[in-house]
Formats: sequence, structure tokens, C-alpha cells
Amino acid sequence: MKAFFMTDSRSHRRCYLQQYARGGILHRGWTEFTPRLNFKPVIKDISFGGMGLILFSPIGQQSLELLQNGKSNLFIEFNLPPSLKTMGITGKVKWVKKKNYLQTPFTTLGIEFINKTQELYREIDKFFKIATTQSELNPNRRFFPRIPVQLRTDYTIDGILNWGLFPKVFRADVLNLSALGISIKTITPLKEKELKWLIKRPQQIKLKFFVDYLNRFVHTNARAIYFNPGSLSQSVILGMKFINLPERDQSMLVEYLSLKRHLFIKEDISFIENTPTLQTISA
Repeated sequence: MKAFFMTDSRSHRRCYLQQYARGGILHRGWTEFTPRLNFKPVIKDISFGGMGLILFSPIGQQSLELLQNGKSNLFIEFNLPPSLKTMGITGKVKWVKKKNYLQTPFTTLGIEFINKTQELYREIDKFFKIATTQSELNPNRRFFPRIPVQLRTDYTIDGILNWGLFPKVFRADVLNLSALGISIKTITPLKEKELKWLIKRPQQIKLKFFVDYLNRFVHTNARAIYFNPGSLSQSVILGMKFINLPERDQSMLVEYLSLKRHLFIKEDISFIENTPTLQTISA
């Protein structure tokens, strides 16, 4: 598992993650009760002061107004890896943004913690100390899931030139994408000497790809982690880790990929529900 850190004018440092939780609306006067946890938000970022959430479950206009006016709060039940300890926190909504992607409405919002306990601070502090951009909390588990996408990317490899003057531009199809890296299948063939050059200098890749959700290109440096050459006359599969991806792009990729995952799950459920029941043929 890896996480991204971000600092800005806020008094608390934020750390990006993509953690799934459970939540419900806590109405005024219900502080002693746990509300019905009827939606599953994605925790987009967290700090000692609050967290950013993505909600795919629809919130009624009346409930939304109560949250914005401070007359209701959100109760979130979650855990922070590597700990398996489940915590429940109450948060006051500070901002709300309604969005729509591919006719799928969703909401992003930020909450400020109300019940700031020592236990909460201890778990966040433990998470911050371990979840650096250079470490893996769970090497056998991808904390940022890889999502299949239909994108195309152009990339260059420092030191590989056309006519000895201009960087050679390679083209590839994106197989899957995460907030940490990308897996591609080359369209432009890699010559044997080019592949050897890449293996010796894996950290010298520059790539760009267009994301319709962002309506712009993402530009970043990357390091090759693995490759499956097969036959060099055919496509090569490359796995790459992003290097110095801008914070704004990190945040939006977490949002975009959480949304894509939600759409995949929704499509799978729809497919199962619409699959006709098999009938046994009697002898």
C-alpha cells in the first residue's frame, strides 16, 4: 500500500488514500446512537482534522441541506491500514460538490472531525508514519486498485532519439490504471537495443494520457517496474510507477478510479440480476 501526502494552506497535512468505509447521517440529538449505515463512501484523503469523501449513494435534498446547515452530521465507520481496528467518527460537513460522470451522479465532500479522540489521533499518526510514498504497508495487497480503462498514451524514453535530434515518441494502449501507476501494451515496436536501454535506465520515461473525466492530458514521469517482452516484433507489456505526479492529478485520479470501480460493480450487479435462471432438464 502506498499513499500520497499533500500540504497546502491548511493547518493539517493531508494524505491521499482510497479506502472504502461505511457511513450514515447522524441527526441532531442522536449523539448517543449509531445511525443506520446505509451508504459506502470512499475516503479520498485524511488529516488530523478531517477527511475528504466520495459518495455514490444519492442524498436527498432535505438531508443535504441539514448537513450543510450543520443540523445533521455524518457518522463514518472505517479502519486505517495496517491496523484492522474499526473506528467510528462523527464529522461536520464543511463543503459539498455535486458531480456527474457518464450520467452517474455522485457527491464529493469534506468533513471536519467533531469527536477528536486520542485513539483517532494515534491511528492517524501511525498511518502517516508508515504510509510514505516509498513504503508498502501491505506488499501483497494493492491499496490503490488497478482499473481496466480504454486509453491511449504517448511516451518518450530519455536518450532514445529520432535522427539523433528529437525524442522518439512511442505509442501504447493503456491496459489498466491506478493512482500509483499504469500498465501499457506497446503499439510502436521497441527494438532490442531500445529495450536494453530502458532496462538499464528504467526511471527515464515521460508519458502523457488523456482522461475524459479530467478533460485534459495528464503529464508525468514514470519508472519501468516490469516488462513482458514476448517477441520483440510484437507488443511489449510494460508496468510503470508514476514519479512526481502533481498533487492535483493524484487527487483527481483517486476520484476518477473510484468512480470507474463503482461503475464496474454496478454493471456486474445489473448483469447478475438480469441473467435468466437456469432450469434443470428432466430425463
